[in-house]
Amino acid sequence: MIFKTVVPILYSRDVAASIAYYTGVLGFQNQWMVGDPPDFGSVNSDSVELFFCREGQGNPGTWMSIMVDAVDEYFEKIIRKGAKTFGPPETMEWGVREFLVEDPDGHMIRFGQSVPPAGKGGGGAVPADFRIRDVKPDNPAIVYSVVAEDAATNDPIGGAHLIGDNKGFFYVKDVYVHPDRQGRGIGTALMRAMTDWLEANAPGKASVWLHTAEQLMPWYKQFGFIPVGGMARFFNSPDTSA
Repeated sequence: MIFKTVVPILYSRDVAASIAYYTGVLGFQNQWMVGDPPDFGSVNSDSVELFFCREGQGNPGTWMSIMVDAVDEYFEKIIRKGAKTFGPPETMEWGVREFLVEDPDGHMIRFGQSVPPAGKGGGGAVPADFRIRDVKPDNPAIVYSVVAEDAATNDPIGGAHLIGDNKGFFYVKDVYVHPDRQGRGIGTALMRAMTDWLEANAPGKASVWLHTAEQLMPWYKQFGFIPVGGMARFFNSPDTSA
């Protein structure tokens, strides 16, 4: 089974007014309305579709994220039409440049575009209170390991491994940062060390793979990774309960 798409159903006090805002201000197209007065309706733009239900489904104040390909241009376009925003786009540490819009029912839309994180694109600078160093793998399947350490205590606070045949196939495994240290560029520095090693040592036409959650895909794109199709099989542990 394949999950194909998601269509949010948003609470609306006035479906016609909601559709007028999304089409006249936010640039969506008017797809359809039903009822007199309308009690259900929809707008769409490219692959994004939204439903509105008059006081019947959902709640005011729903949050959602919509990705676009030119977030600054889009911001300038809708601000001139009276969109209620909370400031211009900002580049966030997770690799998305985004801004917030509020609609007439209090729904908050996070319009964003994938970009290299602020202050971390290309350089991978390491803050002074931690350091990145290579470590010798103790597993023959691991071809390269890197660790982040607290500069004062030498305690490990993050790491990453690279496995593979060291010829044409590599897999990035176990990229992690201690929760108390996240958001400070440690993960970026780890991945920068990983990609620097690959660029220096991987043979021509080698492929490098990783598995990640969808929300982290924009972050990994800054290191040259792209989404590709794939398949997987999962095995369940046998039930050993008596």
